[in-house]
Amino acid sequence: MSIEIRQVNNLRKKRQFFQYNYQLYKDDPYWVSWPVANLVKMFDPEECGFYEHGILEAWLAYQNGKIVGRIAGSIDGTYNQTYGVQTAFFGFYECIDDQDVSKILFEQVENWAQSYGMTQLLGPFSLSPIYGAGMLIAGFDDSPYVAMPYNRSYYPNQLESSGFKKAKDYNAFRIKGELTIPEFLTKNAQRWRNKRITYRQLNPDQLAQESDLVCDLYNDGFAGQWGYTYIERSEFYQLVLDWIQVIDPRLFLFVLIGDNPVGFGMLVPDVFQILHQTKTLPGLLRYLGRRIFTFGRENEITRYRLDSLCIRKQYQSLGLGVLLWCEIMQQYLNSNYTEIEFSPILEDNTMAQTLLLKLGAERSKVYRVFEKSWCN
Repeated sequence: MSIEIRQVNNLRKKRQFFQYNYQLYKDDPYWVSWPVANLVKMFDPEECGFYEHGILEAWLAYQNGKIVGRIAGSIDGTYNQTYGVQTAFFGFYECIDDQDVSKILFEQVENWAQSYGMTQLLGPFSLSPIYGAGMLIAGFDDSPYVAMPYNRSYYPNQLESSGFKKAKDYNAFRIKGELTIPEFLTKNAQRWRNKRITYRQLNPDQLAQESDLVCDLYNDGFAGQWGYTYIERSEFYQLVLDWIQVIDPRLFLFVLIGDNPVGFGMLVPDVFQILHQTKTLPGLLRYLGRRIFTFGRENEITRYRLDSLCIRKQYQSLGLGVLLWCEIMQQYLNSNYTEIEFSPILEDNTMAQTLLLKLGAERSKVYRVFEKSWCN
């Protein structure tokens, strides 16, 4: 049967692009996603700051008039300038279990990348790494935690059949039931409290200023990590406007030395638990967020994810990351929890993984970034 590739070039096709998941995963008990209305914004230059430094094209695959797959390609000028490379990203990949369809989709994005002089494909990334990274390759027996990927188990084989290989893995670690913070960590944290180390919560009433602060800490603390790309304050603020609707300010902490914030950590309630119950196509995340935290639905959320832990470079040798982690965990112990996930953690971050294993965590999921290179 012939396979036709069509470019996503209007709002109707953009909606079809993101609604395809609901068809593909209709019988999957674990799949969950953000509402379509929020995802479509990522393809809108008026709504998404990525397009100030990047470009994107997206395609749908059809067979007998029916959508059977999708893919997008993006080029982030900031990323390429930072690393001195000619790399394009692929993302938003979904496909039926058919290698012919998969092959044509990847040929499409590869040809597109080559037309811009690129020599490598890297992904999956949603636009660029900060918007979402990785493909699930292990741990298909549970729903994803908030903002983490989920996909069909045959996808990794499809990529390898199209010539992709591993670039980097991210791990997720999970603790079910009671979490106990070792006494030596709590004592150490208390000693530091007496040395002008303090903590404060996120202030939603000063969101623009808080966003700028977090952006500056992010750009300083994560610089040099694999996949890091500098992000402007304006683009970061657009991300914050969505995230603030699902963040519990009590679980977003800054660590300060004197009056100077030097790091932040964020524990996110797993709103995917609510979305998994509804799996509703329409609706805005901002509306959903108000429903959860204004009308008491937070009591239905029993899973949390430690999304970020960032310390300024000059203070990273002081062990402030562990201290901040302890403080966030104390807040977590006061919440309505049964499970917590720590993700994504780069496979190279042996210190974090060793600590989590000592706390009784298990590696629950593995996410992979794939690469494919060629010479022009």
